[in-house]
Order: sequence, then C-alpha cells, then structure tokens
Amino acid sequence: MTKKWLCEAPDPPRIPIFYTVTKIHKPVPPGRAMTSGCGGPTEKLSAFVNKLLQPIAQHQKLYLKITTAFVNFNERTEVLEETLHVSVDFTSPYTNIPQE
Repeated sequence: MTKKWLCEAPDPPRIPIFYTVTKIHKPVPPGRAMTSGCGGPTEKLSAFVNKLLQPIAQHQKLYLKITTAFVNFNERTEVLEETLHVSVDFTSPYTNIPQE
C-alpha cells in the first residue's frame, strides 16, 4: 500500500519552482531564496520520511517545535552562571548564488 502511494505521481512530475520572498523590513530589501517542491518528484517521499521521524523527534528529551516554545523553555530553565549561550545566524546559506 505504501509503495503504491509513493509511486502515485503526476506524469510528468511538476518541476520545483525557485522564487524569492522580499524582506521588506530591511533597508535594502534582499530576497530570501525559497523552493516550492509541491507536486515535485520528492514530495511524497519527504512526507513519508517525515511521518516516520516525527514520533521519534517528539519523544526526545528536548523537542521544540516553534520559536515560542524555545523562548518559554529558556525562560523557565535555570542555568549555571558559567553556562555559555550560543546562537547561530546564517547570513549566507546560498554562497554559490550571487546575492547582488
């Protein structure tokens, strides 16, 4: 049944669409690169893997689904004074795509 569902696809499959979302709150509005794979060749496989992994992820010691969950967790968690807090901000995840 799973194999049949995974093999059901439009013929030919839709080519994923690349587009940008403008970040209007920035002084010089850059575009955030997005790819829509709806109807694409890997859509059903991605959904299948997600369905397998979600229950595993949700049973981990720390599972934060959305940003507000992280903020709430951070506010109610006591940490030692010598704890180092680290944050990562990706400024150039697509270094091979010209940004200008």
